[in-house]
Amino acid sequence: MKRTVNKTEQIKAIINSSPDGTLFIASDFKHVENSAAIHVYLNRLIDQNILIRYSRGMYQKPKFNANLNTFINPSLIEAAETIARSNNWIIVPTEEIALNSLGLSTQVSNQLVFASSGPNKKYMINNRKIIFKHTYRTNELMTKHKKVAIAFQAFRSLGKDSINEINISNFLHRFNPNELLELIDLASKSTRWISEFIHKLNINNYETI
Repeated sequence: MKRTVNKTEQIKAIINSSPDGTLFIASDFKHVENSAAIHVYLNRLIDQNILIRYSRGMYQKPKFNANLNTFINPSLIEAAETIARSNNWIIVPTEEIALNSLGLSTQVSNQLVFASSGPNKKYMINNRKIIFKHTYRTNELMTKHKKVAIAFQAFRSLGKDSINEINISNFLHRFNPNELLELIDLASKSTRWISEFIHKLNINNYETI
């Protein structure tokens, strides 16, 4: 009985030290207990209202908004990142998420699409769809700077016919010199039309950042 209490308290301490709203998966506690047994402890913490079962295989530390008098769900991006973490996938947002993050669009989509090192998968969470699309271009996912990976996905989402509509000056201001160096370096390994656009970003333009 003492062993059970100790395991539960160890897991509870990890949860309590994390921000409200944090999403967890069983492997987050693998140093406390093996994955086959961890669910027993997680279920006990659900009964104690320490955790909420957010979705299959995902648990949330409750986040309560006093002004709205309601519990706040994690964002779908957080859910997608948790799914990826549980499967050891590398993911990068594409389409509207990528475009919005770089100021290239203001549209909002009802589904979130990610380029992934894993297989093609679809999930429905809170009546919204999360889509993971496998890509063989892993060098565009495994970048030193996340913004560089997002840029490549934004270019592919725009497509060859629209990429040249990007305002280069505005685009440059979103990247620091190190990010631009990596972007230009990876361009030589990218699709030709993406490479041609990226090489318009002259090194001298660093002075405008």
